[in-house]
Order: sequence, then structure tokens, then C-alpha cells
Amino acid sequence: MKELLKYISSTPIEYFLIFNDNFEIIKKSDNLNNLKSNNLKSFIWLEDFGRFEIFVKNIKRERWITGNFEISVNEKNYNKVSILGTTFESNNLIFWGIPKKDNNITKSKKSFLESTIFQFHSILEISFAKDYQIIEVFHNTMFKNNFDNNNLKNRSILEFINDQDLDEFKIFHEKIVQQDKIYKINYRFKNNTDEERWVEEFCQEIKDGEQIYYHCLLKDIDQDYRFRENLINERNQALQLANHLEKTREQERKNMAREIHDEIGHALTSLKLDMNLLLKKRFMREDMLIVRLNEMMKQIEQTIKTVQQISAQLRPSILDHFGLIAAIEWQAKEFQRQTTIRCRYSLPDEDIEIPENKTIAIFRIFQEILTNIARHSQATRVDINLTIENNILELQVSDNGIGIKKEYLNSPNSLGLIGMQERAKLIGGKLTYSSVINVGTTITLIVSIN
Repeated sequence: MKELLKYISSTPIEYFLIFNDNFEIIKKSDNLNNLKSNNLKSFIWLEDFGRFEIFVKNIKRERWITGNFEISVNEKNYNKVSILGTTFESNNLIFWGIPKKDNNITKSKKSFLESTIFQFHSILEISFAKDYQIIEVFHNTMFKNNFDNNNLKNRSILEFINDQDLDEFKIFHEKIVQQDKIYKINYRFKNNTDEERWVEEFCQEIKDGEQIYYHCLLKDIDQDYRFRENLINERNQALQLANHLEKTREQERKNMAREIHDEIGHALTSLKLDMNLLLKKRFMREDMLIVRLNEMMKQIEQTIKTVQQISAQLRPSILDHFGLIAAIEWQAKEFQRQTTIRCRYSLPDEDIEIPENKTIAIFRIFQEILTNIARHSQATRVDINLTIENNILELQVSDNGIGIKKEYLNSPNSLGLIGMQERAKLIGGKLTYSSVINVGTTITLIVSIN
């Protein structure tokens, strides 16, 4: 991008062309209606076309870009013109004109943005002094429904900048010292009703006699900016969630390894010692042998229970054999036994057929809810209500704990909540939270069972 605002201030729009990436012309200014070809290649001087292809590739990357090319609009004479390129409805847009004779901004002049094509863009073109007082407004389609140009003129532009962006805005303009260079910054711009839009400002310092001012073009990038921010946030959340899940898996593996080593390993070692003792004392009295064998049998039974508990933590067999309803009831009883938090549940009498992926996701979400209650809620009671109506399953879990603060609900670091949300999304479900501080929290999962 070269001297964008210098070009803007010296060139009124005379021609414009909208074309796709195959150089097929989609729309053109009225004074180009006599063009016989609908392909832009036929109007660019052959020796310039290689540079022009590169120019077009850079349009979407740079958003705004200028260049000089030999162009013929009558198929006879080629003239070297300065072209400004941008994007328009996912296509390429170029326009050009002829130099002006008078660049004095204090005089009445036609803005380059008065071209019909730019009525579709949300843009503000202004100039303001070094003390930030707005001198002139040339074009305003950004907030035209909220105030006209007279509401802007003679006011400080600082009134319209988001407070959080003010310092950066001032520092940016104070550093503009080269009058032949274009500077760019993004910030939030607001109108009289405090409606805010992210804008991209192209700014150049202009010297007109003794007067020095900023000539700026503000383009509305709010939708694109927020879309990119959401993508970045979602990507960061996904990375944090993946890291959290990996740490959780590692912790689970560590816990399982410890239980296997401490519980099962100890039990098997003890049984081995008992077996060795029996082999050495082959002629042990029968009554003593029976006592020893009974003790070994108890150890074996306890070891079997430990194996079952570890297996249930990994995936309860009741989920596979008896279905979701039975698994939720079992988990609620286990939760009450382990935490002493009283659980009251209301479940359908009969199980229902649900696809396996949904069954697992619903059960894991339920487990995560109970885990969060045990860790954070300080609750003494949990109410579990599961209903199925018109093929819609609704699982509601409420507690009487300390509640969840709003900032925690919306925090990207609340990985447990984010994990549940992601599980719900994967099965087409919706997870909602309702929490009152020192009263309790209700989490509701709604999902189609088909």
C-alpha cells in the first residue's frame, strides 16, 4: 500500500470496475458502458499485466492498495493511471481518476467517497487538527442514522474514542512525523448513543501553509474484527481445553497407577506370601489351614472389589448393561456415599434407547457436574431431575451451594464448564447455567435423543 491518503486527497473518482479473481467484470461505472469486452485483461497493457496480477493478489491481503498501470478504456490509447484497489462483496474493486488542482481542505470540494459505489461501504473520512478538533467531515456513512456531519465538526475526535483505546490513539498520532507516509491503527469508535464499532484508520499528516492537520479514512471493520477475535478466542479455548484434558488424563492415569500398585499390588503380594507359607507347611492342621484359606478368600474378594471400582471409574459397566438411567442413579448413589452430600433424584421408570455417543456424553457431563459440586460448591444437597418428552431429554442438576460468580461463568479459564459445553455441542445439545450467590446453582442439559 503506497501513499493511500495522498492519492485520495488528490484524485476524484472517475472510473471503477468490480471483477472476480478470473478478471471477469461484474460491474462498472456508467462511463465504461461502451467497453466491448467483459474481461479486464483486455484493457491492461500487456507488459503491465504481470505486475497487475500480483497487484490483484495483494488486494485481499492488504485491503487497500495503490499502483500505477497503463490502461486503455477506448482500446486505442493507453494512459498511465494511479489505481486504488480494495475488496467489495468478496470481489475485487479498482477505481481511478484525474488529479485535482486545489487540495485546500478548508474549501468546499467533492470527496472521492461521493462515488456511487462507496455508498455501500461504512466509512468516515475526516480531518482533524493537532489538538484533535475535527476540521472537516468529507464523507460519513458509518453512523449516518445517529448524527450528521454537523454533529462531528468542531468537536474533539477524542469524544468518540473508546476510553480504553484513548492512550493508544494519542500515542499513535503523536508519532506521525512523516508527511509522505500512511499510518494505520485499529480502535473502537462510538457515536452519540455510545454505539461502538471497530474501525481501521488510515492516517496521514498534511501541511497546508502554516496549518498542520491529520487527514484520516476510517473504515468499519467491526464484523470482521469481532469474527477474528472470536476465532482467536475459540482457538485459545480449544488449546487450553486440550491442555486441561491432557493434564486430567495424566492425573487419572497417575491415580489409577497408584491404586493398582497400592491396592491390587499389595493384595497380590500378600496372597503370594500366604501361598508360600502354605507350601512350606504342608502338614498344617486342618483347622488352621481352613482359617488361612478363608483369610486368603477374603483378600481375593476385596481385590475383586478394588478392580471393579477402578473399572467403574474408567467406565461403569452399568452404563453398557443397563443404560443411561440406571447409570445416573448409580452415580448419584456413589456420589452421596463418597461425599456425604445428600442426593435426591427423579428419573424415568424405564430406560430409553439413545445413541451410544449421546449416552456417553450425557453421562460424562453429569459426572463433571457432580465433580464441580464436590470441589467448589460447599453444597449439602443436590437435586437431580431427568425428563424425556417428545424425544427431548432434559437433565437438570441443582445444588444449594455458594453459587458461581458471573465472571467465572464467562471466563476462558473455566475449563470444566467449557469442557461440558463442548461435549454438549458435539451431540447437538445445549447447556445452560443459572446461579445465585449463596443460594445455589442449576445446570440444565437439553438434547434430542434421536
